[in-house]
Amino acid sequence: MKDEKVKLLFDKLIIATGSETVKPPILGIDLQGVIFSEDIFKLEAKPASIVIIGGGYIGVEIASMFARVDTKVTIIEALPRILTSEDVSISKAVTEELKNDNVNIYTDAKVSAIEKEGEILKVNYIQNGENKTVQAEKILIAVGRRPRTKELNLDELNIKLGNHGGIPVNEYMQTENINVYATGDVNGRIMLAHAATRESIIAAKAILGEKVPMTYNAIPHAIFSEPEAASVGIDSTKAQELGYKIVRYSYEEDARALIVGDKKGFVQIIADPKTHKLYGMQIVGKGAGELIAEATQVIRMNGRIEDIMAIIHTHPTLSEVIAEAVEKALNSF
Repeated sequence: MKDEKVKLLFDKLIIATGSETVKPPILGIDLQGVIFSEDIFKLEAKPASIVIIGGGYIGVEIASMFARVDTKVTIIEALPRILTSEDVSISKAVTEELKNDNVNIYTDAKVSAIEKEGEILKVNYIQNGENKTVQAEKILIAVGRRPRTKELNLDELNIKLGNHGGIPVNEYMQTENINVYATGDVNGRIMLAHAATRESIIAAKAILGEKVPMTYNAIPHAIFSEPEAASVGIDSTKAQELGYKIVRYSYEEDARALIVGDKKGFVQIIADPKTHKLYGMQIVGKGAGELIAEATQVIRMNGRIEDIMAIIHTHPTLSEVIAEAVEKALNSF
């Protein structure tokens, strides 16, 4: 029966309920034609125009997709730039290419209401103190996700939620109830599928008696937009605070990049000029999501940029841009 209560006995429990779309308190958000990220896959035809509220990686990826099929796209972002969780260099590069694809991007803009006139939706927003309006066939809400903890009855497990709504865990994914673990988006640590997979493995190992701590300094993430972008470790803002060296190498100096027609891509390396230890890398361009794995391994092993130089990179491949960037960094120390 649907409402039947079932009691389950357990020795150990892993909570992995994931996350859910944030639904902001915007007047008109329930109007027909206003959709969320999961609704994109239910569309039977591409819209002629779409306004995307939210300039995070979800909104940007969807904007990039629709721009390439000639949908008129507008992004409205409340913060000063899109992709604020990414390095500023990534944000600038993706913004430039989106604008080249005729995507309108309005930042420092706060949505006040959504209205509908006939089949057309209107988004009212405030920018620089002025009331403005943009129209579209569809409105996408993409302002983020939050841990899915409703109806879990965590009080029965003596577990309290953290400040951001996630379930607090230790380095072994164990909650304040020593028999309960929380992995993936529900703990609010980092909302990425590959991070969730690793966290679940960590929890399973801990339950089986093998304690392997989860570390977060080397978790790569990618944005599958045009251009593609990926990052691991610290960004340039943090690097400047710590006095680390930031070195950039352009794709246009690489043979394979020229073959595949990518002259705008780049690799950005962040390393300690004294110890040569690698602390971060950002990549924008073809294959960024795959290329970031090399830096992830070196950072995970507390390695130095010389460890990358010791690797023989196949020619001609895009991986050579990383080796060339490292060589440039070494010459600049």
